[in-house]
Amino acid sequence: MKGECWDGTCEVGDQEPYGRPSDCPDSNPPAPEIDRSWVEVTATCGYTFHPPAVVAETKVQGTDSCVTQYEAAGCTFAGDYGAFSGSLEGFEGTPGYASSHPVIDAMEASIVTLGPVDGPTRYQAGVCFLRLPAGTDIELTLLASCKSEEARDMAVRVIRTLTLSRQRR
Repeated sequence: MKGECWDGTCEVGDQEPYGRPSDCPDSNPPAPEIDRSWVEVTATCGYTFHPPAVVAETKVQGTDSCVTQYEAAGCTFAGDYGAFSGSLEGFEGTPGYASSHPVIDAMEASIVTLGPVDGPTRYQAGVCFLRLPAGTDIELTLLASCKSEEARDMAVRVIRTLTLSRQRR
């Protein structure tokens, strides 16, 4: 089906599963509306996100970066904020792999989804921000390991609600 990109600058063919049209590199869909029943979580590492209301934080300790872990909506969200956060490129070739490059909180991001894969968390969604305003050596990766495809799809919606601190941590 042909149409226009989100910003109206080009024609589109197929849509990426969770982002802008795959053949419109400069377009970006609007951020999803945050459901009023969802809660705001401000992580100690300098980011905020909005998952559905049931959230449990697990205390974790990083070696060389700020790490967080939350349980919400059938997923475990693991955050890594620092100089050695991963880019998610290692997931290429994994069953069900798809990627998109939306702008989230006015910054270029890379979202990856995959699954089903073997193991208890068969579906995953992750986002990586490189070159954060807190410093050129600072990155953020948030990876959601989920029990179902529906939970993974919800995780993508949660990822799109991220806002990032503009100050160095």
